[in-house]
Amino acid sequence: MNAVLKYLTFIGVLAAASYAAATLDVSSVLPAGAKKEKSSGGAVPIPSLSRKPAHLLSGLQGQAVVDYSAAKNLTAAAAADTLKIWQLPNEKAQLDFDTGDDFQVLALKFIPAKGLLAAGGRTIEGSAGGVRLFDMTSGKLILQIDEPEPVMSLDLHPGGDYLLATARTYLKVIAVKDGAAVALLPKESPTSRGYFYGGGSTVLLSDSLALFDVNTQKKMGDLDTVPPLLVRKMGDLDTVPPLLVRKIGNSSRFVWLTPDGLASRGAPNAVREFVPLPTKGVVAFDVEPNGRWGLLLLEDRKLVTFDAASGKITRTVSLASSATDVSINPDAASAAVVLASGEIAVYDIGGRNAVNTVRFQMTNALHAAGEKLSLLFERVTR
Repeated sequence: MNAVLKYLTFIGVLAAASYAAATLDVSSVLPAGAKKEKSSGGAVPIPSLSRKPAHLLSGLQGQAVVDYSAAKNLTAAAAADTLKIWQLPNEKAQLDFDTGDDFQVLALKFIPAKGLLAAGGRTIEGSAGGVRLFDMTSGKLILQIDEPEPVMSLDLHPGGDYLLATARTYLKVIAVKDGAAVALLPKESPTSRGYFYGGGSTVLLSDSLALFDVNTQKKMGDLDTVPPLLVRKMGDLDTVPPLLVRKIGNSSRFVWLTPDGLASRGAPNAVREFVPLPTKGVVAFDVEPNGRWGLLLLEDRKLVTFDAASGKITRTVSLASSATDVSINPDAASAAVVLASGEIAVYDIGGRNAVNTVRFQMTNALHAAGEKLSLLFERVTR
């Protein structure tokens, strides 16, 4: 009988500990120097970036691509024909599958409303490509869309019903439900990428910032009507193209790097904004959804935070190895850095993810303790 009472007492302690983990205060686990986010008004402070990654997602070989779904806190990454999905802070992949022997992934895009993950890519020989839609919980292939060219990037329409696939010589708007082609648009260069803009009725091309109407499939102007930098070449003034382009938040706001700083513009009628920023050696960048701050990935293995209002560098973190891309998750609580090795280093921002990690660790410890006590209970009650 004593064994039964001890067991019941432990169960009570276990429940209390579980409640404590669920209601853990952020302030108790914030790293030194981190600022707590304001609870009202949606204000976003300049972040405290962790010096070392909170998580290192491994198991991929080759150049990886990554995407994040805020709806279920899922991180997806793929390299060659291997695709993995994690739900952090669990560093063990929730899903790990082969996308097909004849298909290599070049782009990923979650479609949360449909429960799907889209993968764009190429065939092994490289001459053709397509888009494949997988169930995000099982990895089952739902739809295969073949294209005559490799698909290098994907963008999701704000309504969630269409994908914009960028191939080498064209852009194609594809219906998610059946893969039907809705619109076909031209490209001005092989390296240009396409993005939905202005509510999804317009498409923006990254290399020239040209805008095309999806319905008429004709050019309707340029996003940057006031070039940030003009250079004289052979007696003529030529606009310097953007170095890098990023869509932030939703389809109505874009930011791009120029040789002399960071430019941005929201809705079609919004005023273009510009802030001086050192862009030499920048490999990749991203800006958080509210446009207050951003990250620069430098070629000398540095990750830098900057104030988007002033262009001031606020923090520099050294990376253990070279990297190729950086992306801030939609909740602005973490950022994924794609390392050249194929690994994904996830950096916490502002300390919010530390709470999830502690809860996860405590829950696992409590479950393990509960299993051990259950075995003991079985022995003493036989």
